[in-house]
Amino acid sequence: MGRIFFALIVCLAPVFAPAQGADPLPMDRTAYRSKDAYAETPEPPHIQRGFISGLRWAPLSRPAPPAPSQAPAPTSTIDAGFIPPAGGGAAETKTDPAALLAQGIALYNEGKYDEAVSRYNQALKIDSRDAPALTRRAQAYLGKGAYDRAVADCSQALSVGSASETQAFALFVRGSAYLHKAEHTLAAADYAAALKLKPDYGDALLYRGITHYYNGELDAALGAFSSCLRNGASSPDARMYRGAVYDLKGNHDAAKRDYEAAAAGGGEEGAGHQAGAAASLMAAALRSAGAGNGEEAIGEYTKVLEQDPRFAPAYYYRGEAYLKQGAYDKAAADFSAALKIQPAYILALNGRGSAFYQNKAYDKALADYTESVRLNPGMPQTFYRRGLAYFEKGAYDKAAADFETVLALNPAYPEAEANLQKAYGAHAAEDQPDA
Repeated sequence: MGRIFFALIVCLAPVFAPAQGADPLPMDRTAYRSKDAYAETPEPPHIQRGFISGLRWAPLSRPAPPAPSQAPAPTSTIDAGFIPPAGGGAAETKTDPAALLAQGIALYNEGKYDEAVSRYNQALKIDSRDAPALTRRAQAYLGKGAYDRAVADCSQALSVGSASETQAFALFVRGSAYLHKAEHTLAAADYAAALKLKPDYGDALLYRGITHYYNGELDAALGAFSSCLRNGASSPDARMYRGAVYDLKGNHDAAKRDYEAAAAGGGEEGAGHQAGAAASLMAAALRSAGAGNGEEAIGEYTKVLEQDPRFAPAYYYRGEAYLKQGAYDKAAADFSAALKIQPAYILALNGRGSAFYQNKAYDKALADYTESVRLNPGMPQTFYRRGLAYFEKGAYDKAAADFETVLALNPAYPEAEANLQKAYGAHAAEDQPDA
């Protein structure tokens, strides 16, 4: 089943839409705090971006090494130190780490991860401190879903010392393993370290943006995706993600432009790219949602999931569409599916909390909002929604505390101020003796 290679699209019904019967909850488009500043970092055209489909690793699209008789020195600054000149005949290959490494890379590019690991193992028997072999084996483990092994190999490669290109690649692979493990802080740190070594490392910048997106850090994500696109080679991945962030921040015109550009192909396409087709499906869903046709939007999201049932964002956005329709059980199921793939997906946590809130399952809603606050305490919308749930539970003091936090994070939040006064009044009425 084909893996989806683009980024995600935001449905026009944001996760923080107000509950029926509750005070309107405006999307605070300025409340997301940027933690990083991104310099413009042009990416060399020979780099073909890798991708994350759902949260399963799909390999970086890199050409297999040339035949031994034609093997030149590597030209890619990323691949330098990774694609060595191959050795001679079969007997020599068994004792030639460079040849074994080249064979492993070729097998990896064919998707034969177990065989690639076997070649890297042979190379590491010759030299257990071979940083390129350790890092390439980690990349193969990533393809196999063995994320802890990938982390261990990259950590060992970084500890032995190597060329900066090798270190940057090791940090990128380890960061991607952390991203799959939903350890966003560690992932972002590794991507940042890779970019410090190689500022034009486009893959690291793209996935750092994805990490910020999953963590609800929309300003930082927007900066990362924009930096990806300022290098002159338009990426469908970065355009789709940037469109998603623009949509969440309320700039729907900019979002539409990015969606349409991604749907048209968006620029460079390496081997195995399916961005155009996948983006077209998501763009169709967006258009349907924007026209108020939720059923068509749901159908398009379902088509995306038929291509890749582990693409977590499609579950999230279909859940949003169900939420807008009032199909709260279906919405909760889709948000849960997204969270099964990506446990720290803050938007999905808040979405499921909203579905539980609408179903008056306030304890479950509070659990999701509280976990979201733990993961990212800088989102005023989450505190606002939790405050509403506390109010419905009659916990007026806790509701008031959450509304106060909202106003501390964003003083220009009139709904929070209004509900704070309600919570104060309800709490005071509780303390009044019965007549």
